[in-house]
Amino acid sequence: MYASNKSAGSFRNGLSAAAASSDEAQRAAMRLSPVRRRLVAVYLFGIAIASAIGSGFDTRASGRNQIVVGESIRVTVNSERPHVEPNIAIDPKNPMHLVATSIAFTRPDNSFTCAVFMSFDGGRTWQPGDLSPLNDLKLDSAADPWIAFGPGGSVFFSCIADNGRTASTLVFSSNDGGGTWSKPSVVPFGNGGSFDRASVAVDATNGKFSGRVYIVASQTIKTESGRRISQPVVARSDDNGRTFTSPVGLFPTDLNSNVSNMVILSDGTLVLSFMDFMDSSYRMLKTRRLWVAISKNGGETFSAPHFVAEFQVPDSKVAPFYSNCHMLAVDQSSANVNNRVYMVWNDSRSDATDVLISCSIDKGETWSKPIRINDNSNRSSRHSTPTVAVNQKGVVGVSWYDRRADPHNKCSEIYFCASLDGGLTFLPNVKISPTKFCPDVSSNTVRSSKADSFGVAARWPAGGDYSGLASGSDGLFHVLWADTHTGVYQLWTASVNVRTTF
Repeated sequence: MYASNKSAGSFRNGLSAAAASSDEAQRAAMRLSPVRRRLVAVYLFGIAIASAIGSGFDTRASGRNQIVVGESIRVTVNSERPHVEPNIAIDPKNPMHLVATSIAFTRPDNSFTCAVFMSFDGGRTWQPGDLSPLNDLKLDSAADPWIAFGPGGSVFFSCIADNGRTASTLVFSSNDGGGTWSKPSVVPFGNGGSFDRASVAVDATNGKFSGRVYIVASQTIKTESGRRISQPVVARSDDNGRTFTSPVGLFPTDLNSNVSNMVILSDGTLVLSFMDFMDSSYRMLKTRRLWVAISKNGGETFSAPHFVAEFQVPDSKVAPFYSNCHMLAVDQSSANVNNRVYMVWNDSRSDATDVLISCSIDKGETWSKPIRINDNSNRSSRHSTPTVAVNQKGVVGVSWYDRRADPHNKCSEIYFCASLDGGLTFLPNVKISPTKFCPDVSSNTVRSSKADSFGVAARWPAGGDYSGLASGSDGLFHVLWADTHTGVYQLWTASVNVRTTF
């Protein structure tokens, strides 16, 4: 599949003439091999959109007044402690109801835990939720927070809990919109060890597995030779998150892998993303690979991995702790791009670190040739932590930490861009954050009970290993990020309206 992705560019330009006649282009596509035919279909979807949903889309490339950014609003209103690694979700039935979460350095010993915030007015005002069921536990730390909505407005929150010996995955639920939370459910270890990068997803379809709650994570296992490696796993719950099965493991190779999020298609199909990054001798791979695995039976078994793309990260001596974040989103709009899956990530193979995107029109089996999203001419900039969402009109939104304004590649701004044609082209980039912010501020260094300093900025120079972006039923995007312009990492949000009619 890598060869087919690479070959896509060799004939894409040749389709321009055929695009003038959709029928002619489709007949030409049928003469290609099945794999190439799928890739051509990615291109032809953009042609079809103008006629199929043209009444709602304006695909002019100028972008003038097309992306409207709302006021930046502080989410962490009652804290002056650092908050990083945000995630956000929106009630699918109520676009005014938003829930956000992050790592928070709010414990008395200044170690990190998690925090939850909620808004019932579309993100204009925020209030903290009560996570005392987590904070009352005797943990060394809690991290990797994630939010997902379930049926009837229920909310699920997951995190990694470290007790000093091993890292468990905990799942909490809320029936009052995020104000109060249940005691945690503990995901079983099964035959594995500690978890990492856990996230929660809920089947909101009307299918066979409707309401099923999933946890996807990386888990440490032992190979036949006794070495420890991390591999993707998925656990599931059929009782509203009260209990979970032992994890189902995906063991494609003896390389270490790390997961990102998982999306659920309209028919209940699961698409799980992960990357391999290190061999079993703990040597980092120079070139890393992105994959997806697919489950059509509710997470009981998964397909062999499907290749997405290769990428590189900056040298660790130049950019330590640089986030190699990748994220998935699925289009479940009523338009004809229904169930198209998107993945975004960073790639440092050029002189810059770019934000790339690829899409799949066959439920994750094959992927289009990646395209660069950031449009800056400063080709030495290192961008980071992209995330992606799709609104109810099929508009694709991407946000990321952008360093084009800083020649030293330390200070960031938050940028956003959108595609109206299924990820084929993007409008000009738009800045979201009101000002440039730099991680190296004094309040981002905290001290633990052991009196050793912990540099939040050094560990999370781009605000976390991931950032937040979601869209509600009103079509608005909500960007959530960690920003230091007040002197410490705090969470900020802004709404983004991508106009499709004028």
